[in-house]
Amino acid sequence: MLIWAIGNELNLRATNPKVWDAVNDISKMKNNSQKKLIDTLTPILAEYAQKNSISYIIPKQSIIIGKSELDLTKTIIEILNSKIKKIKLQ
Repeated sequence: MLIWAIGNELNLRATNPKVWDAVNDISKMKNNSQKKLIDTLTPILAEYAQKNSISYIIPKQSIIIGKSELDLTKTIIEILNSKIKKIKLQ
């Protein structure tokens, strides 16, 4: 999961509207990039699950205790990296 906080580092009393415009632009770029990543990742996860008879793929942050050998993160990142060389930011 890609987590990226935008704007927390700013002085909340900043009065220059250009600063807030830039923060908003970066936030939109981040959201668009995350959507592209998820749209790309979803079919990869579906294909992997089907090929490996997996019923559920659960995000790590939703698991309290689990066997480390069931963690697919490294495998999925390798597949993603082999299929996607870059995601263009706009």
